[in-house]
Amino acid sequence: MCPQNSDIDPIPRAIVRNLFELAYAIYERKVLVAMEEFDDGQGVTISGLNFILICHKALFNDMLGHCMKVLDLHPRSASFWMILRMDAERVSQMASYSENTIKFLRDIAERIKPVRDKTHFHIDRKAVFDPKALWTEAGITGIEYKKTLDHLWAMLTELHKVVHDREFIERAPEYEAREVRAFLEWARSVELVV
Repeated sequence: MCPQNSDIDPIPRAIVRNLFELAYAIYERKVLVAMEEFDDGQGVTISGLNFILICHKALFNDMLGHCMKVLDLHPRSASFWMILRMDAERVSQMASYSENTIKFLRDIAERIKPVRDKTHFHIDRKAVFDPKALWTEAGITGIEYKKTLDHLWAMLTELHKVVHDREFIERAPEYEAREVRAFLEWARSVELVV
């Protein structure tokens, strides 16, 4: 149950929750990149509807969902933006903080919001006719997405150290997704991927 006492500071818990959301997004992105870099960068050609296609789509959607939670602009959300609003002075003193970084993150948050609201978490009655148009309009590249995760991770881990007086329990997700190659090689041997 959520405490209703306004004297309880949500910042420490919000930092931890946002870091866990980011860690999963980073892990899932690494698996997706490994899938796409399989076979010397040729990627995986998936034929038909199969387990690997479903896994790829699930990882992609989950990765985005985790990041969308952290970037949620709604004022009642315990997202990165709430932390920034409620702890602006301390955040602005951090080494990882810069106005350009905040502008970049706000731009990404504003561009991804229509995707979040109209196709990722909800099915908008107008956007249902062309959900890909929302992605096209958002125009978020893989490089921008990685940069978003990196900036958020740097700022929130630094703030975690200040607020909790210790490193976050998870180091920067160092997972290399090595087993993805072995799995995809096996999948190719049984013709699950081409």
